[in-house]
Amino acid sequence: MALAQLSPLDWSLPTWVRDRPFAWPSMWDDLATTTNIRVEEYEEDGTYVIRAEAPGINPDTDIDLTLEKSLLRLDIRRHQHKHESKRKQHRSEFFYGSFTRIITLPRNATDKDVSAEYEDGILEVRVPLNGKDADTRHVPIRHK
Repeated sequence: MALAQLSPLDWSLPTWVRDRPFAWPSMWDDLATTTNIRVEEYEEDGTYVIRAEAPGINPDTDIDLTLEKSLLRLDIRRHQHKHESKRKQHRSEFFYGSFTRIITLPRNATDKDVSAEYEDGILEVRVPLNGKDADTRHVPIRHK
């Protein structure tokens, strides 16, 4: 019987990763899309615009939008509706639950006059840019 030498990689990775190397990246892609809120971010006419996908929700009760310093936090809840017991479910690829996305705003964003609108499953947040970067402070280093 011949002995086969194992690669050091074989010791550190679980067998499900070693046995399916080409499926591994797609599993991470699927995980990212289920836990994140997909967004578009761009600048337009002195405003930073964030557009987030949020279909099938009630924006009055299912969205929390908070702004703290240079971070915009978006919390979305998607509820599963109860159906009659006669219904025989075959497949459901919809995602339900709570989803959070934290977006770092540009340094010149201001928290004054921030607005948000929801239309056709898209939440659009508009953050004014004040034209100047946030204050930068030099920190001196002491010698001991």
